[in-house]
Amino acid sequence: MSREIQLELLESAVSVTAALLEQQAPQTCDEMWEALKKPMESKILHGIWTGRTLEINIPGGNRSFDPESIPLENATTTPVPGDILWEYIPKGIIRSVDTALWNIMIAYGPESIMRTPLGPQPCNVWAIISSKNKEKFFKECAKQWFGEAQKIRIERVTA
Repeated sequence: MSREIQLELLESAVSVTAALLEQQAPQTCDEMWEALKKPMESKILHGIWTGRTLEINIPGGNRSFDPESIPLENATTTPVPGDILWEYIPKGIIRSVDTALWNIMIAYGPESIMRTPLGPQPCNVWAIISSKNKEKFFKECAKQWFGEAQKIRIERVTA
């Protein structure tokens, strides 16, 4: 049985499941699965440079791996709605960012392009939202553009 995770927008109580892409991104899936040994809760940020995407900064308590050890695998700069991506940007790479970014990204609409002020940023697609109610989830994601940031909970569903 393949591994799955659940993503829940806590304030709106909308949740979806996502299947891990273990064949396409095996190391990323293993590291993310390990990071989710303890359920993750974090504020959502809307992507600044990336279009219809949400960013979830992995909290310190879930940072159980060396982010620089994850190779590019199943990488893209043009995700499709439902793609869940891994992005790591070391401290000091982007002038206006004074900390390393350990991000889980969720693409919720078309016209998403993974990029930073420096240009295209390939990110690993390691899971895809598989729930039938994903359109409702995407509508809630879109509200993050102008609304107050919600919290998200991400946790393992199956082993």
